[in-house]
Amino acid sequence: PPAGKAQQGLKEQDRLGSLLGCGGLGSVFAATRLSDGAPVAIKRVPRNRVRHWGEL
Repeated sequence: PPAGKAQQGLKEQDRLGSLLGCGGLGSVFAATRLSDGAPVAIKRVPRNRVRHWGEL
């Protein structure tokens, strides 16, 4: 998927918080889902680390 469209969707749905951890594939952030205030985690994976988008 185009990066701009994916990032736009996240910005509309979640509020990104602090970094929880990072590893070989990417970084995980605490976040809040704006629709209901639920705590969620968001994993950011660099594009060059994804071979098949269906695996995410």
